[in-house]
Amino acid sequence: MWYPTTIHRAPKCIFKDNVGYKLQGPISVSADGRIHNAVLTRTGMTSIYGMNLYDLINITVDAYNEKALRIYIRPQASESHWEISDDLLKMNRPAPKADVQSEYTIEFYQDPIFGIVIKRNSTGTTITLPGMILTEQFLQISTHLQSDYVYGFGEHNHRRFRHDMNWRTWPIFTRDMHPEEHAVGLPAMPPYWSLGFHLCRWGYGNLTNLKAVYQRNKDAGIPQDVQWADIDYMYHKYMFTYDKTTFDGLPEFVDELHQAGQKFIVILDPGIGSDPQIIPGAIQNSPSYNVYTDGINKGVLVKNADNDNPLVGKVWPGLTVFPDFTHPNASAFWTQWIRYFLTTENVKVDGLWIVGILLYTKEKKMEEVCIIKRYVWTPDTIWAIIINALRNIFKDKRPFVMTRSSFAGTGHYSFKWMGDNTSKWPHMHWSIIGILEFGLFGFTMNGADICGFFEDAEREMCIRWFQLGAFYPFSRSHNIEHAKDQDPAAWDDQFIQIVKQALLTRYTLLPYYYTVFKDAHISGTTVMRSLLFEFPEDKNTWNIDKQFLIGGSLLISPVLEEGSEIKEDESGKYSTLSASLDTINVHLRGGSILPVQEPANTTQFR
Repeated sequence: MWYPTTIHRAPKCIFKDNVGYKLQGPISVSADGRIHNAVLTRTGMTSIYGMNLYDLINITVDAYNEKALRIYIRPQASESHWEISDDLLKMNRPAPKADVQSEYTIEFYQDPIFGIVIKRNSTGTTITLPGMILTEQFLQISTHLQSDYVYGFGEHNHRRFRHDMNWRTWPIFTRDMHPEEHAVGLPAMPPYWSLGFHLCRWGYGNLTNLKAVYQRNKDAGIPQDVQWADIDYMYHKYMFTYDKTTFDGLPEFVDELHQAGQKFIVILDPGIGSDPQIIPGAIQNSPSYNVYTDGINKGVLVKNADNDNPLVGKVWPGLTVFPDFTHPNASAFWTQWIRYFLTTENVKVDGLWIVGILLYTKEKKMEEVCIIKRYVWTPDTIWAIIINALRNIFKDKRPFVMTRSSFAGTGHYSFKWMGDNTSKWPHMHWSIIGILEFGLFGFTMNGADICGFFEDAEREMCIRWFQLGAFYPFSRSHNIEHAKDQDPAAWDDQFIQIVKQALLTRYTLLPYYYTVFKDAHISGTTVMRSLLFEFPEDKNTWNIDKQFLIGGSLLISPVLEEGSEIKEDESGKYSTLSASLDTINVHLRGGSILPVQEPANTTQFR
């Protein structure tokens, strides 16, 4: 209904107070008092955005332990619906602790609609859920909070770690979840070599250019553990190929990397090229290549809603079909073709960079595409399948999979980078915010493209960004084709020495990083964390997002503005620190003991 208001940003159109659900019958309570079950019936409107509201839903409030609870909302079994399987979410249900007093109280109310109140016993602080709307593809939950200090709640771009709650609209692109083990599984543990420095760009164009960039950084003494290849290494962007003309000699180069104690990672878009004009050339380039035909024969491709033919869209390879990650043969299909790339194409990669599936189609109606995406392309399924394939192949190694698109639970299987940023000063600060948030969402191995992806990097900014990126959990330089080179050795001698020193500092600290990653892997904590995370009782830390901690012992204070000094919070006071161009301020917490190492140019020769 129309509800005019003079409050800036406040909505002028709202639901009536009878929209939601009411209790149908009594609330049942388990013998131990932990679990409350109720059946709710719809009241008010019948549809939203062209979708019918469920008439009857079940709601379960499960008090896991003294600190946490789970609210589980689902339609009755007779209603058409889809759920992510518990096997994929790896959701643990902690056993109740005997004789432990809960720190909160659960209450229910009925007027004007059904709602839940969770009250902290010690302070009386409450979180209220006064109503909800549930359809097959839409869930709305109303929440009343007693604080406007809100963090996480992603993914979207914003300029401060703390969210502006003054009637701002913050979208969630189905990607956020707290990393507690009550929720999405513990963060994946990265292999030690992946904590080193990574180098990549889109636009090497050929193996000669890639090798020249690699060699100049090696000659400059830049520490580097991993070389990457973007989409230009493939034959017409067809996955599980490499172009035998422009990248002739790639298997031998990868062998050279391995002999030098380094690793090689390639991008792999899951879309399968299906253009009949290109496939013959792909087979000529790689005689044993038949991914498209094999996918059809095995029935592992997403099909049209109205017939048995594969759904055809347009992605990097042009005409593209898509693997059905819910198919029982999906894991075997991926295992087969990853092994083909390693053995027949002979490119012995050490990890995969999965960008995700982007679908562009003019031939299909949008609602049909939505149906397929709703039931097939759940990213948690994708990562589980790919990780299983890598474990089948690399039985004695810890898998390395990097993604950009993600979903609740993806951090249990994969690592992440922050996507396509820009070579501008503000993006340095925003990268800190994004990495801090995704630490909360279960991605401990996370970083942003150092010096930015789009546009040409400016010298001072790139120096400062390398100093910052040397302390990212995932440290990689990556930029777009046609932009000027921004790898460390592409610059002058002073630039090289400054960046080399920052990266050698990282390599010195890698045993500490590895220890913090292990702590996160077994307990669900974070690697790169805000000061708020470590000092929640100090209100001065609640708005700080231009500094960060690695674990609980290292404070990193980067320069994020051109020609600036930096301010640091110290025991409730702000201090201005000197930061010449060759300096990034790193502080060790008093009483801490850090494991370190004598640095070398790779982790193998540490």
